[in-house]
Amino acid sequence: MDKSNILVLVGKSASGKTRIMNELTDGNSFKRWVSYTTRPKRQGEVEGYDYYFVPYDAFKKLTLVDERVYHTNVGGNAETWHYGHSEPSDDGSTYVVIADPDGLRQLIKRYGRNRIFAVYIDVDDGVRKARCVQRKDFDETEWNRRLEDDTKVFADIDKYVNLTVKNHYLPLCVDQIRYSYSLWLKERTQEKIVSLVEQYSLMIRQICETTNISEEQAKTLTHIFKNMTDIAQKGN
Repeated sequence: MDKSNILVLVGKSASGKTRIMNELTDGNSFKRWVSYTTRPKRQGEVEGYDYYFVPYDAFKKLTLVDERVYHTNVGGNAETWHYGHSEPSDDGSTYVVIADPDGLRQLIKRYGRNRIFAVYIDVDDGVRKARCVQRKDFDETEWNRRLEDDTKVFADIDKYVNLTVKNHYLPLCVDQIRYSYSLWLKERTQEKIVSLVEQYSLMIRQICETTNISEEQAKTLTHIFKNMTDIAQKGN
């Protein structure tokens, strides 16, 4: 993937990742990178928008760039659900996706850090529990299990993210992500410009070191200077 970028949202249970994703993709700036899952559809979820809901047999036949397995135990009912993404289009868009730390590491390994902007959504445990309690399927035992599991899973998350934001006020959180991503994108563009200019400078030195510059070399030199000018103008 050479043109598109991936904005990855990671956060503990009930940190607001889905709402943030919905806000970011409510427009033309970002696209949703919808994952496949074997778990049943929840009330209010939309096929093809929240997830692609597929049975396990169909899931195993998919070509996925990452795969995650979650175990739950609500009311004594132990269940296992699988999640994964197919390859996104390399159309120059920015795709927003929700992932856990292991999924983020898989994406970084596949696409490299220069294509991924990762955001850790940080919310206090008390606030997260209050949000979970409002859900009809809240289970105290399952919450305690998730709390303990999250502590372990997110222990070294700072190593893999570009930004950590507090999500106590959604509009401010979303604006901070948008702004930080735009800065990251601009820095990456400037890095590309510097790299290309360095390459052009090397080519120019090699031509100038030649005792007799041919007409063809002179044309090449002129073309190089024109490209450098165009690049500089695009970077401003």
